[in-house]
Amino acid sequence: MQPLVVRKINAGELNSYTKLRAFVTALANPEETRALFDLPEMNTEECKALTGYEKMIERCVQVVSAAYKDNDMVIMKKVTEANLQTNIEHIDLITAVLGKIRKALTETQMQQQALAVAVVAA
Repeated sequence: MQPLVVRKINAGELNSYTKLRAFVTALANPEETRALFDLPEMNTEECKALTGYEKMIERCVQVVSAAYKDNDMVIMKKVTEANLQTNIEHIDLITAVLGKIRKALTETQMQQQALAVAVVAA
């Protein structure tokens, strides 16, 4: 297990504590990790929720991409002067929530990679 982890670290694949921890934990406990992904089929409500989540992520990307254009930023500085602190707080909140989502997705990705390695090794 250690040589594999060292190779992945050197290759830049485990370049954060979250990735390293999730990968090593999943390698050390493959049965527990496998149970995390052994889920029943999604029902209609869960499928709608997943689709809504994916659409929300796509909208966020569009909004953020559209909001940051050089000319727009000059205009934004003038328009939002009165709301600067509110905008900063909102952006901090969005960043914090996106960070949590990213961490959860990264952990899942590393767990799945570790399971794939565990299956090949078995």
